[in-house]
Amino acid sequence: MPQSGLTSAIHARLKGVGPPVGLRSDYRSNKESSVAFPSYGLTGRSYTQVSGTTAFRKVTSSVPRLRICENIYLEMPQHRQITAMVPMYQAWQVLQFTQLAAFTALFYHYALTFDDEVFQIWPQPTWKMGKVLFLATRYTAIVYMIHLLLCEANISVPACEALGMTMNVAGMFSRLFAEGTLWLCLYALLGGKPGYFYILVITFLARGDHH
Repeated sequence: MPQSGLTSAIHARLKGVGPPVGLRSDYRSNKESSVAFPSYGLTGRSYTQVSGTTAFRKVTSSVPRLRICENIYLEMPQHRQITAMVPMYQAWQVLQFTQLAAFTALFYHYALTFDDEVFQIWPQPTWKMGKVLFLATRYTAIVYMIHLLLCEANISVPACEALGMTMNVAGMFSRLFAEGTLWLCLYALLGGKPGYFYILVITFLARGDHH
């Protein structure tokens, strides 16, 4: 079975599984692949029988396994470990629904204010500080939110790693540009004097925790 098909089968099987009961002893071939399912708090190894080969050896494990399909099993944690993960899973679900509501409100606000952005922000000089910070804050946040909505997509491991890297970079720049905008507003409130500008820039860079 291809790895993508195996992953889909495991996800489908996990959605309806209860606590693992008993132990299993099965044969396995020399074909072994690592799997991880953070959505379910599970990690383990999948053992796939290779058709047409007799290179099997008996495996007796003290770890319960979940049968996914013919000759394919997933090693599972003990029942207590799974039970301990339930509050964490519930908290994660609450976070996801809360984020969805916030993202919906933000995208709605973006749709309502896009015409103002076109007529008031776009005509300004290209490298004007306020324009750069406004557009950077606005669109890096949108990229970050779109990637968060794709967290549950069934994608390959390399694609998942690339998605995670993009999320981290977009989130970091979104916070950086938003904070820079606040410092720029403070600079304007102080009268826009050059001395204040250098003090604010040095203070901003010296903090070191904005990333």
